[in-house]
Amino acid sequence: MDTLKLRGLVVQGVYGLVLGLVFAAFIPFDLPLSSMALVPAILALGFGGAHLREAFLLRAEEARSPQA
Repeated sequence: MDTLKLRGLVVQGVYGLVLGLVFAAFIPFDLPLSSMALVPAILALGFGGAHLREAFLLRAEEARSPQA
């Protein structure tokens, strides 16, 4: 198991999710949903989610494969 790669993916994923939430917290409520202020929050949340998904898929693949 490549724990360093797995740990890096989890750290990057959590960082992206937290950063996305911080960006979203500073968006004023009176902005329309088509505003460009939503873009950094959406990108950071997508970045975090993609890294966490990759970490969980890597972990599941390693659990499924027979140990040599």
